Amino acid sequence: MRCGHSDSSTASPAAHPDHDYAAPTSDQSQAAVLHIRQLAAENQQLRALRFDTSRFSKDPEMMEFYTSFDTYEQFMNTFQALQPRMLRTGAWVAIKDPMETENLEPIDQFFLFLCRCWAGLLEQDLAVRFGNSLAAVNGILTIWTSCLHCILASLPIWPSRCNEAHTIIK
Repeated sequence: MRCGHSDSSTASPAAHPDHDYAAPTSDQSQAAVLHIRQLAAENQQLRALRFDTSRFSKDPEMMEFYTSFDTYEQFMNTFQALQPRMLRTGAWVAIKDPMETENLEPIDQFFLFLCRCWAGLLEQDLAVRFGNSLAAVNGILTIWTSCLHCILASLPIWPSRCNEAHTIIK
């Protein structure tokens, strides 16, 4: 008798009839491989249906329709140019906050923002397309509007009077 147990309890319990731990047969292995392949194909199909930047990266017409950028490269260059400025303003913390954005990647948040501003998609439509709540979409739009306002408001869009005087044709 060890540790308060009788010797009869040291024998391994009988396997439950629902659990078969024997090596799978070749038929079972083939069925499992086939099932995995079917799931992988289904996963690919579902990924192709997602409404995000990767879906439109190879379709310039749709990229321009939703964002006004002629190409995916222009879209990405703009996003990458904004990143350092957003880091400096502290906005990146809000953009990366999963409570605010429901784990939507920053690049897809920017895409969502442009879909709203350029294509005029309604917030409820964006919530459905991106698989987020309406509150998350509102939060994303608010964050990006504030961030871009801070960044873009500092850019001069009108020439100064000094520069204007030099460019006037006499």
